[in-house]
Amino acid sequence: MSGKGRCILICPEYFDGRLNGIGRVSEMAGRTAEKLGFRLEVWSANEAGGDAAGVGRRFSRNYLGMMFYALSAPAGDIGAVICMHAGLAPVARVLTYRAGCPFVVVFHGVEVWGRLRARTRWGLGRAELILSVSDFTLGECLKRNPELRRVNSQILPLGLMGGGVLPPESGEVRRSGGRVLLVTRLTKHCATKNVRELILSMRHVKAVVPSATLTIVGDGDDRADLESFAAVHAPETTVRFLGRIADDELAAVYSQADVFAMPSKQEGFGLVFVEAMARGLACVCGNGDASREVVRENVTGLAVDADSPEAIGHSIAKLLTDDPLRLRMGTAGRQRYSEHFTRDAVERRMTISLEKCFCGVAE
Repeated sequence: MSGKGRCILICPEYFDGRLNGIGRVSEMAGRTAEKLGFRLEVWSANEAGGDAAGVGRRFSRNYLGMMFYALSAPAGDIGAVICMHAGLAPVARVLTYRAGCPFVVVFHGVEVWGRLRARTRWGLGRAELILSVSDFTLGECLKRNPELRRVNSQILPLGLMGGGVLPPESGEVRRSGGRVLLVTRLTKHCATKNVRELILSMRHVKAVVPSATLTIVGDGDDRADLESFAAVHAPETTVRFLGRIADDELAAVYSQADVFAMPSKQEGFGLVFVEAMARGLACVCGNGDASREVVRENVTGLAVDADSPEAIGHSIAKLLTDDPLRLRMGTAGRQRYSEHFTRDAVERRMTISLEKCFCGVAE
């Protein structure tokens, strides 16, 4: 047993949710805490099942019960708390008050972009450190919750942390075949991914590159409407919807693509751009959100007005018709992935941040 006490990891999902983004970040945070010498205990807010084989608890969306547990559970040996969602910060504040230890909270994106609930702001006010996945996400939060400026904050860019499609060993970048790729969730609440604008942009692309095609990978409650939209507004041979596919199939689709395009306007980070750059693809992204913190404009891709199909189409066509530019950006993207967005790079950043925050306890 560790002599540094327990680290309580408070998260939405962990035991059965590691394939989603927050789940993978939570797993990495827990592993980092163990590396720093803490004994990990996970409190999962949304998963069902009660006790989790001696390593934590699942609260089945009973947030009031989670708060009561924070008020009553033994806390004397707790040395650190990591809160993986702003909405769970009140639980973290109560627990750390009782334990007399610091807590870190992680911001992921849209959950902190608006005016937060009073109880959430109260919880966050006790945090030792806010780790935000992007400057954009932190800025959107502080703009609407200025009282949180007094809490220390750092940027913690993400990367490919396990799961999903890993990059190929070869660094070869394809020559153009006019193939444009989008990988995203096709849900109505993700309308700001601007899939419709991308579909409309293909009319401008085809005027320059007649053989151009758009392949869309992903599923959700908006897929049927998007397919109908594409059938009306773009030639049927232009847009292919593949739905949700296995990782090996997705790897093959990436290997056949020439350009990755997602003109989103509300990305909290843009992890899918990391995946595309790791595959050696030049990217087209929106110019008003965190996408530009991942895609370096005019280096690994082009940033455009996400609401302008004409601007999106112009940028895609530019990459498809300029082989040296596209290949140079694809190579630069792969290099940027290797330097900044690998699993090891993210772990190093997280270790430095957590060690600094918990050093008074962990030494």
